[in-house]
Amino acid sequence: MDIKSAIIEAMIEISQMFGLNISFKGETKEGHQFTGEQVNVLIGLTDGIRGNVIMGFKKDTASSIVSAMMGGMEVKEFDFMAKSAIGELANMTLGSAVMKVKSSNVVNLSPPTVAVGQDMFLTVSGNSSTKMEFKLNDEIFNMILSES
Repeated sequence: MDIKSAIIEAMIEISQMFGLNISFKGETKEGHQFTGEQVNVLIGLTDGIRGNVIMGFKKDTASSIVSAMMGGMEVKEFDFMAKSAIGELANMTLGSAVMKVKSSNVVNLSPPTVAVGQDMFLTVSGNSSTKMEFKLNDEIFNMILSES
């Protein structure tokens, strides 16, 4: 299985662990620079697969996901605990995806970096990226894969 397919499958499986009904909506090609969302999680891939993955959410979407991860606890502000949880979602998703990829090489993940804010511009390595869109209820979030 290729890494893109593995990420899609892992995102859906991991979300089900928290009672979330996330579906894959589609993909588009992106460049290496783009506008970030309000909540962004960056994880680097090294060794067997090289590149970056960025998960991007609107703050309300990220809060809904974190709430589900915390057993339904209301998330009033995106504080340290919420950032930690959304980073762990990215870690779990990519860890699962890497395990699905048939590779003779070890693939290492960097610790997640969470960036929260407005009007962010992000740059990833590589010439182009694939933006995978997912749907949670009526909300859209994305994962951008850039392989080096």
